[in-house]
Amino acid sequence: ACHADVPPGLDSVDWARWYPALIAFAAGVVAVTFALSYHGLYEFSIRVVHLPAGLAVLVPVGVDVFSLCCLVGTFLTRDARWRVRAYSWAMFASSVGVSVGGNAVYAVSDVQRRGGGPDAPIVWGYLQVAAVVGAALWPAFSAGALHLLIIVRRHMERQRDKIQMAVAAVRVEQDAEEKQQARAIVLATEGVSTSDILDDLSLDESKRRTVERWT
Repeated sequence: ACHADVPPGLDSVDWARWYPALIAFAAGVVAVTFALSYHGLYEFSIRVVHLPAGLAVLVPVGVDVFSLCCLVGTFLTRDARWRVRAYSWAMFASSVGVSVGGNAVYAVSDVQRRGGGPDAPIVWGYLQVAAVVGAALWPAFSAGALHLLIIVRRHMERQRDKIQMAVAAVRVEQDAEEKQQARAIVLATEGVSTSDILDDLSLDESKRRTVERWT
C-alpha cells in the first residue's frame, strides 16, 4: 500500500501487483522444464537404476518435489543461524544435483547407445559434452525460476519493512511537532514572548517563523 507520508522512492514500484504475474511465468517455466527433464529421469530410472516402469514414473516427481521443499526451506531459514542456512542450501544443491546428474547420465548413455552400443567405451567428444550441458539446463532453469520468486519475495518484504519504518518515523516527528505546537500556544496565551518560547522548546532562531505561525 502507498502512504502519503512515505519518503519518495520507497514505494515507487508496486511489487505486489506484479508478483502474481511473476508466479505465473515461473510456473510456466517449471512446467516446461519438468516435462523436458521428466523423460531423462524416467529413462535413467529404468535403464541405469533398473527400476520397474511403475516406480520409475515416481522418480522425476519425487526429485522435483524434494527440490521444491528444499528451496522453500532456504527461504524459511533465511534468518536462522549460518549452520541451518548452510544445511538448507546444501540440501537444495543436492536435489538439483540429483536431477542434473540423472539427466546427464541418461543423455550420455543415450548418445553412447546410438553411436556404438552400450558396451562400447565412452569417448568424450562434442556430442557427449553437448548432451550433458543440455541435460543440465532444464533442472537449472527450473531452480532458477523458483529461486527468483524467493529473491523477489524477500525484496518485497524488505521494501514493506522500510515503508513501515519510514511511516513510523514520520508519525513520530509529526507527534513531536504537534506537542511543541500545543506547548507554544499555551505559553503564548500566558503572554510569553516568542524568544522565550524558543528557549522553552529548545529551538533555535531558524524556527522563529514557525513558532510565530503557531501562535
